[in-house]
Amino acid sequence: MEVLLEEVPVEQRAPILKAYLKRAPGARPHIPVDKDAPLLEFEAVAASFPAFRIVTKQSNKVQM
Repeated sequence: MEVLLEEVPVEQRAPILKAYLKRAPGARPHIPVDKDAPLLEFEAVAASFPAFRIVTKQSNKVQM
């Protein structure tokens, strides 16, 4: 199975960043927002932090 990374649009990143900080304590020094901050604070920095969605790539191979 092949996978692709699709960049998440900036306007959809805030809840992803918030969830990330709650699950990955080691990331907290790198994102200038407290893990318990309101979503608005994450929206303010979202453009500075790329986020990607992992999707499976459909194969064009024909099975025989």
